[in-house]
Amino acid sequence: HKIENKDGGVVYTNYPYGYKIAFPEDTEFNLDTANILTKAVIGKDVDFTVTKEWSPYEDSVQYVKDYTNRYMMDPKFIEENKLTMHRDEMLDVGKYKIQYIIFTREAPENTAHKKNTYAHCYIYTDTQRFYRMTFNTYEYTEEFSKLVDYVTMSIDENVLSMGEAGFYLDFKPELPKNWNEDEDLRIRSYLPPKASLFLIISLKRRLVNIN
Repeated sequence: HKIENKDGGVVYTNYPYGYKIAFPEDTEFNLDTANILTKAVIGKDVDFTVTKEWSPYEDSVQYVKDYTNRYMMDPKFIEENKLTMHRDEMLDVGKYKIQYIIFTREAPENTAHKKNTYAHCYIYTDTQRFYRMTFNTYEYTEEFSKLVDYVTMSIDENVLSMGEAGFYLDFKPELPKNWNEDEDLRIRSYLPPKASLFLIISLKRRLVNIN
């Protein structure tokens, strides 16, 4: 992976997957899970993700329509979940077809999640390969829409694929301070014999209310 300043912005290059994308200069990247998806924060409040995906069918546009967006684009679903659609369109951009679905969710007043405007974008190539980009912010504005266009339309596959994708994590599981042998045996009873320590600790956190 490579991140470099260029032409007043930032270019992120993903060598293992063979693509690059341009971003505004004030973008911060998170490559912890870049072998699955790359995350970033654009400006102060736009959360971003990108994944490179594969359709099991030749028609990747129909695949996304039938599976990924089957419910989200249903009129009843839109009404019941109080969604306001801002954009729902497919554009031809160079050799790509780019689909834009941008909407705002009317969330309950007491919800902890305040970013209720979403952009789900799909970039289709001439193969079964496609890209999914998501953007999430507080409210819909023309500036947000232009930002989505700028990032999605900058994708470039003129990159020599090299290297291997991998996790960039320093995390190591540690036993909680209140851990004891009885607790260990109880948790292990829910798991396969060779369960990892990480899985054991994760399950313990889910079972805190089980006696």
